[in-house]
Amino acid sequence: MIRTAQYNNFSEKFQEDLKKACQLKQGQVVEFELLNIKPDPNNPGKLLIPASKNIPSTDRVYDKHDEQWKDAALIRGIGQKGEVQFGRILFKIQNRGRISLRGGNAADQEIYEYLMISNYRSNNKLRDKSRVPMFKLINPVEDAKTNTANRKQLVTALTMAEQMTDEESVQFSAVMGWDYSAPIAVLKDKAGEYAQANPDGFLMNMVRKDKEMVTITRMAIDNGVIEFNVAESTFTWPGSREVITTVPRITGMSPAESFVAYALKEDRGMATYKAVKETTLKKVKSKV
Repeated sequence: MIRTAQYNNFSEKFQEDLKKACQLKQGQVVEFELLNIKPDPNNPGKLLIPASKNIPSTDRVYDKHDEQWKDAALIRGIGQKGEVQFGRILFKIQNRGRISLRGGNAADQEIYEYLMISNYRSNNKLRDKSRVPMFKLINPVEDAKTNTANRKQLVTALTMAEQMTDEESVQFSAVMGWDYSAPIAVLKDKAGEYAQANPDGFLMNMVRKDKEMVTITRMAIDNGVIEFNVAESTFTWPGSREVITTVPRITGMSPAESFVAYALKEDRGMATYKAVKETTLKKVKSKV
């Protein structure tokens, strides 16, 4: 990669590692492919691909040897006045959303090195996860391993959904924010659909240790055992209006989950939860 004072100014060790890992052999062909390419439902055998997709020619890459983030770029050349001339990386529809690079071609070698360290490459294990990935390196062996692992994960999730007890279906629905009072058959069907669409998310929620506590708390709120004031983010006893606790507003966390976090963290929290649970179970005729 062409090096300037601003771009690709990596440590010597980083450059050595890059050369060892990314040196294409003479005649070797590698391919990169755009992500999210899908079959066209209206044209069998064809794919839904953008007409063209441009990959940013500059990036920020972590140099672990210097422990610094540094500017990386695909540089085509340096102008007469010292200006950097950036290269272009364009995935085109006529190439079915792919780019092929061949060893022995200097320009292809430059592009290959840049794409391999790019944060936009989904299978770059060192990528900055805050960047939305745009493409991947096609690696038949690794892709096969990933596909096999994904299928096993899906089978595990679907099997677990199929074998759910009534109690687990209610708890899972409560954790997911669904209507846990629906018929058990409906809850299990919805859980199965979710397992098929998002096996990772399904398995993660199934092994949560706080499922029962979240379920009880949701039921307590729904049945007026405790009240939650959204504006003030406080839980109170409905009769006395006494404040139980004020919980922090955390994006993605439900009121029930916030109360459970309080119960597990604060000294008097668990005692309060037990009192809430006892009252709730007297009101609710449901398996939790």
